[in-house]
Amino acid sequence: MKTKQLLILFCSILILTSCKSKEIGDTSPKIVMKEAKTIEEHYTIYTDGENIYLQDVKNNSTKVLRKCLETIKEILLLPKIDENIDLPNPEDLMKQDEVTPFTYEMSLESSAKYVLALQNNGWSIVAQYANYLYRDMYFMKDQRYMRVIVLENKLKVFQDIGGELPNPQLYINENK
Repeated sequence: MKTKQLLILFCSILILTSCKSKEIGDTSPKIVMKEAKTIEEHYTIYTDGENIYLQDVKNNSTKVLRKCLETIKEILLLPKIDENIDLPNPEDLMKQDEVTPFTYEMSLESSAKYVLALQNNGWSIVAQYANYLYRDMYFMKDQRYMRVIVLENKLKVFQDIGGELPNPQLYINENK
């Protein structure tokens, strides 16, 4: 009788551990391929390597768009910057030589420092749009708007733009 109980217990443990390991094994990394974020809305297009999903982050809803058949390209991310380091004065950027109008040669790290310096000087990010090529950010301070586009080796700065922001739903649905 004890042998039968031990066998049942052993089988139960095997079944439970196999279910648990399968559950853990099914979690795939989430790679964000496109993002649109404003104060009111936040959408991402991401993949787990198998499918491509559209996620409404604010409303916590996700839908499958299609199978993932293309090359996966993660959105351009800015490196984390220690807030205790010396940051550039954002106004000093305008004194540098422009490569082309409104465009400056700048590494991703320097661009991240510039963005942090803007925020430390009272500018708030009110919208961000990103894919693997760029991060397009809209800042606001004292009812004035600025647009900053970060590319891998360049920074584009447009000051005193109008307050019209791109529609996040149109952006996220473009070429999805």
